[in-house]
Amino acid sequence: MRGMSIRWRLMLLMWIAQTLVAWLLPMVLLGAWDEPLGYLSEREPLLVALAVGAGLAALQAIFLFPVRKPGLKRTGRSVWLTMGAAGFAGAALLTAMCAAGAEVYATLLNGPEIVDWNTMFWIVLVIQGLAWAVATPLLVAFTKHERRETMLGRVASRLFTGSIVEVVAIVPLDVMVRRKHDCYCGAGTFWALVICCGVGAFALGPAIYLPILAKRRKRWYGGHCEICGYDMRGTPNADRCPECGSGWKSGPAEGRTP
Repeated sequence: MRGMSIRWRLMLLMWIAQTLVAWLLPMVLLGAWDEPLGYLSEREPLLVALAVGAGLAALQAIFLFPVRKPGLKRTGRSVWLTMGAAGFAGAALLTAMCAAGAEVYATLLNGPEIVDWNTMFWIVLVIQGLAWAVATPLLVAFTKHERRETMLGRVASRLFTGSIVEVVAIVPLDVMVRRKHDCYCGAGTFWALVICCGVGAFALGPAIYLPILAKRRKRWYGGHCEICGYDMRGTPNADRCPECGSGWKSGPAEGRTP
């Protein structure tokens, strides 16, 4: 890891951490902690965790795509793809809430079974699609006039906070539903927790990384070198900072900053 930039080190650590969470979380949700060695020795959960970790890393890369190292030549990158990913995550939280509510109605309140599983699948799909279609343009409008690091960090923190709030609200209901289910994996509260944990894992990395990046670039946006803070406004065409030799245009020292 010695030759890697700070950005790639952080991304590697993020990928490892979320892969470990994806590997161990099913053991907690399914109650397999009674025989942890049996679960950890199985090959299939590890392969699934590797696939989930890679998928989360790809989604996070899409989310961070509009963020780039600041320079004199600013070429904008569209936020539609990023906000599409954020809108999909927000719609997933809404879908999780609906799934948990349906399970509480059917199991805890002894409500009648209104629809079969096939109909329920299409209802969930419609809810997800409509919420996604509405949320994406709203997010694009909400983030139009802010710096990319700030606005993406704000969206990521909102998604992470929303996922935590839903988990806290669903866990007590989930405990009650478990007591009445023989086959628990099909319960709506179970899938609601899986979705919320997935959204939280997706948003946690950007929610931590982007505010730090925005704070680090604050001096650059004020016309100062991002390494030493030297005032560069009098030398806008300089290839390097006269004070420390880096921090303005792309150069050999670029790997020193994320």
